[in-house]
Amino acid sequence: MHAGRSSLGIVRSVFLIVVGVAALASVVRADEPRSRSRLSGAVRDATHGGPVESALVLIAGPRGLEQSLTTDRDGRYSAVLAPGTYHVVFVYGPSRTSGRVIVPPGRGAVLDGSVDSVAGEVIIIRDRIAPPVPPKPKNFEPRKAPPYSDRAVLSDAWTKAWLLLDVDETGRVTRLKFLKRPGHDLEKIARSEAFKLRFDPARDRDGKAMRSWVVWPIEWPSAWWLSMFVGTRSAMPKIVGFPPRRQDDYVPCAGSGPMNLGSLHPTYKDCSRPDLSKAPNEPWIMP
Repeated sequence: MHAGRSSLGIVRSVFLIVVGVAALASVVRADEPRSRSRLSGAVRDATHGGPVESALVLIAGPRGLEQSLTTDRDGRYSAVLAPGTYHVVFVYGPSRTSGRVIVPPGRGAVLDGSVDSVAGEVIIIRDRIAPPVPPKPKNFEPRKAPPYSDRAVLSDAWTKAWLLLDVDETGRVTRLKFLKRPGHDLEKIARSEAFKLRFDPARDRDGKAMRSWVVWPIEWPSAWWLSMFVGTRSAMPKIVGFPPRRQDDYVPCAGSGPMNLGSLHPTYKDCSRPDLSKAPNEPWIMP
């Protein structure tokens, strides 16, 4: 009898466990549609309010970086997340803002952001994943034109350099390599300007400063064009009009077709993009 009661007790226990698991599974299945929520919003220019396409949106939760996505042509983003509290960082070039949002269960949440969409461009390529907090330049002046070489002035060049910067944990540029050389005796100036940069360093999920690689452009507009339309060759083209655009928006890109020969001073501008395929073959340059 004792053995029988034990066996019966085991059977009952197993039955209760099975029923309990089945009930729990039923509850989980019932809750599954409500276990994920949607966070959405729009990123707009801080000055003019227009939508910012391709802004980086980094969403971090209690476990670190949850999602990394970019905005569409209307400046919008959308992410499906578990309910909870999230820290969201909006990045466009060197411009960065952040916000905190609570995503409730079974309901959507909205968090909009604003960035300076004309301040330049920073692209994080290290390990193919952007850190939760990208580096931010501290002493970069986007409205200031870089120094010119005599050859660039005499040839009236409109050119650009693309550099890969190795930024250490203190925010210092420790080395660089050219992804595109500007020519016109401007390489030395490009190196000097890049090594002057100082960054708030990138940070990992725990907030610890980390090394990162940054793709960085330096542009030299036509010295004649700047003097004529900006009034000085020490300042970059202004942001004008609505929707906001750079003052040189009408100047054709090199290779885009024939120049407007009826203009006072026909010229092409350098609209090149960085060629990351060159990175493995280019030598590192030290300070």
